[in-house]
Amino acid sequence: MRSKKWLLAAFVIVASVLYFMQDQWFTRDIDDYGFSTIMELIELPDGSLNILHEQRVNSLGDALHSQVNAYQSYNGRFLVHAVVQWFSGTKSDTFIAVANTLMWALMIACFVLLAFGKKRLDVPNVIIAFGVIWLLMPNAMKMFLG
Repeated sequence: MRSKKWLLAAFVIVASVLYFMQDQWFTRDIDDYGFSTIMELIELPDGSLNILHEQRVNSLGDALHSQVNAYQSYNGRFLVHAVVQWFSGTKSDTFIAVANTLMWALMIACFVLLAFGKKRLDVPNVIIAFGVIWLLMPNAMKMFLG
C-alpha cells in the first residue's frame, strides 16, 4: 500500500514537471496579450464601441478597471478574468507557469476523485485521467488559473 502511494505521488510530480516544461516551451496564447493590458472602451465614429489594448496592467486595480470595461462590452466573467488579468499583467512568466501548473494538477486531482472516487485511486486510473485531459486540451498551453 505504501509503495502504491509513492508511485502515485511520483507520477503526479513527473506529470506536473512535464506540464510546467510545456508551459515554458510554448508561446503564450493570444488572450494572454489581451489579459496583460488594460481594456479601454473607445467609441468609433459610427457610435459602436471597440476595445483598445495599449497600457500594461500594473496592479489589481488596473485589472478590475479593465474588467469593468470588458463586462460592459461583451463579457460577464468579471471575477475570474480580473484575477487572470492581474496575474498576466503583473507576474513573471515563470511565476505564471508555476501557478498554472499547480492549478492544472488541482484540476486533475479533482477530476480523478470525481471520476474514480477515493477507493479506486490507483496509478492506472490516474494515468488514464492525466492522459485523457492532456490529449483533449484545446491547445498546448492553456491557462488554468481562472
